[in-house]
Amino acid sequence: MSTSEQSTGYTLEEIRKMRPLTDGRRSRTFSDAQLTANAESDPDNPVLDEAFWEHARRVTPACKKPR
Repeated sequence: MSTSEQSTGYTLEEIRKMRPLTDGRRSRTFSDAQLTANAESDPDNPVLDEAFWEHARRVTPACKKPR
């Protein structure tokens, strides 16, 4: 992490008190077609078509701390 980046730590108790960012009741009312349309219209969520999966490969992340 560079020195210009900042991170904030939270305790488990603080996290439990936080409000969720997703309205679960509302999202469960969407149809599959609505969810798909929302996902496809999101510029930060590109569609992973067959061409993507042809070149995808499984990788295992390196451990941060040696075991």
